[in-house]
Amino acid sequence: MARDLGRAGPDAVDQGLRCELLARCLVDAHAEVRAQALLAAADLKARPLLDRVVGLLSDGEPGVRQMAVLALGEMAEPGDQEIIGRIASLLRAGAPAIRYQALLAYANLCPQHCAADLKAALTDSDVEIQKLAVRLVDEVLLSYDEPLPKNLERALVSTAQAQDAELSLLAQLLCAQLQLGASTKRLVEVVDRRLSVAEPRDEQWAIELCGRLQVREAQPGLRRRAFGWWGRRTDPFRFVVLGALARLGDDSALAVLKKQLTSRNFSYRASAVQALGHSAQRNAHSCLLEHEKKLGLTQNKSQKDELALVKAALSSLESDLRGAI
Repeated sequence: MARDLGRAGPDAVDQGLRCELLARCLVDAHAEVRAQALLAAADLKARPLLDRVVGLLSDGEPGVRQMAVLALGEMAEPGDQEIIGRIASLLRAGAPAIRYQALLAYANLCPQHCAADLKAALTDSDVEIQKLAVRLVDEVLLSYDEPLPKNLERALVSTAQAQDAELSLLAQLLCAQLQLGASTKRLVEVVDRRLSVAEPRDEQWAIELCGRLQVREAQPGLRRRAFGWWGRRTDPFRFVVLGALARLGDDSALAVLKKQLTSRNFSYRASAVQALGHSAQRNAHSCLLEHEKKLGLTQNKSQKDELALVKAALSSLESDLRGAI
């Protein structure tokens, strides 16, 4: 029941009543009820309960303390300096679960002041916290479109050599994106399907980066995935793979993408347009221009949507070619 009180979200019309009920749950004798109430408070962003939640940072049950940190990360605002101070103090807590939630909360509340803490987390004794730190560098720090501190870049390059395969993959992905010169071994392993990923976006990212950075070692695996065994083509990332191959100068991949522009399937055409836009190939530019001209003659709504995709692809391609066209 406690968990259900938060399902209406922060815009619940009866939030006052829900907060009253949650206040009772937060002092329940059962730790599970208190933990579920904290999750509900986080969903509601129930700021009237802030003081009660802060009090649960000292709860006798580790699971409740962890949920209290999570809830504060959702409920607190950048101006809540006292609460942020409490969260910051937990970055060095003894329990990894507490450090994990504190790092996540602190990075989101203080995105412009967390670089040093993220660097420190890259050498945490808990590998899950190290992985979180890499994710937060990407999702929080890089969202400001500012250069990373040099010592953080060096720490990422070092992390790219980690023994843990998933951790080194995440660091190698980010280092490749930032062109820091780290190994791309894990990216090739993902392309070859010798290394599984935690999230599908990481696989797509690895494929795209192998094309963008001209990782020739990935080319055999990309060709297998693009053209299949004995002509079978079932890869869910096939168009991303074709785009990477085209960027590596594979004429067969480029020809397939051009052909897909005439497909009756909108999804295939749209995917081909996007892949051509990332191919960095001059003849892809003329092909997209021709497709743009053809689409410009129609008033059909779906084709207008496709035209917008073509324009975006042309913009991306022209940027890659740096005015060489």
